[in-house]
Amino acid sequence: MNSNVRKNESKKISVIVPCFNVGRLIQPLFDSIKKQDYENFEVIFVNDGSIDDTLDVLKQFCSGEVSSAHRKYRLIEKENGGVSSARNAGLDAAEGDFIFFVDSDDSLMPQSLSKLAKLMNKGTDVAVGTFYNCDGEVCSFPHIADPDNFLRATFTKGGLTLWNKMFRRSIIEENHLRFDTSIKVCEDHLFTAQYFLCATGSIAVTDYMVYLYQLNPFSLSHISTTTGTFSPWLSDSVFAACRIYRLMMVKFSKPTLRELRYDTYHKYRRVRHEAHVLHCKDRVFYDSIYKEMRSIMPLWEMIIFAVRRRMSILTSSAIRKLHHLFSSLKK
Repeated sequence: MNSNVRKNESKKISVIVPCFNVGRLIQPLFDSIKKQDYENFEVIFVNDGSIDDTLDVLKQFCSGEVSSAHRKYRLIEKENGGVSSARNAGLDAAEGDFIFFVDSDDSLMPQSLSKLAKLMNKGTDVAVGTFYNCDGEVCSFPHIADPDNFLRATFTKGGLTLWNKMFRRSIIEENHLRFDTSIKVCEDHLFTAQYFLCATGSIAVTDYMVYLYQLNPFSLSHISTTTGTFSPWLSDSVFAACRIYRLMMVKFSKPTLRELRYDTYHKYRRVRHEAHVLHCKDRVFYDSIYKEMRSIMPLWEMIIFAVRRRMSILTSSAIRKLHHLFSSLKK
């Protein structure tokens, strides 16, 4: 192994993997873990009450891979409590200096851990990498060192995703951070935002591809769109966004908060639209997310934002039509 990589391995990484009914999906992750060029890490698999062969698959992998003084494979079994509960169990058991979360149906690049650990060893509070999303698009992030500014710039632009970041366990424990088990969708966004707001150091961003995200059609965050059936958990994305906004109220100026409210309102409208497309007729659902939005935004501002959003849509449509017209004239 490269001697430069060895120098960065004094700190231990805890990789936390919540698992539920992924027996047929987890092999790519196993393969990518074995290819890591970083040695000093533990992998904590948390079987969250799976009812397929996930537990057997995990036992076979953990027993087949020889643990060493530097690389360990651990398995936690628990009753089903959801992904937040599983991640919390992993945090409770973690022994590493740094924390890295991986979803069981995704995979890593060979230098994912070493690239992020190298940044963390420079004293940063969180390291952020690039990732492929489920559409095969590259998601990269601005090189912003201040946690508050990073949070503000990427609030609704994928910056709060959990699995392309390495965290410092001491910050998590000192601030008693855990995942909210009452939220089933965007629970990772809330955790990441809470972490950023607790961080007093800097953020380091690398353009290295650290994560390969795969679409699991049976996860709560995607089951509505992939099956064409409405899921009431869609409302959690609005609840999480509003809670994050309330956390940020003590940090940011009024103009910044106004833009953050607009971003939150945009998410609210997207969720309403998705529910409408899926033929949701549940008034309780619509009323609950409307009430949540009203908790951070007066009615007059919602009306202004609705007009602003509509004008933006109309302007974009007009630009596309003009572009098409000019293209036709050129021909």
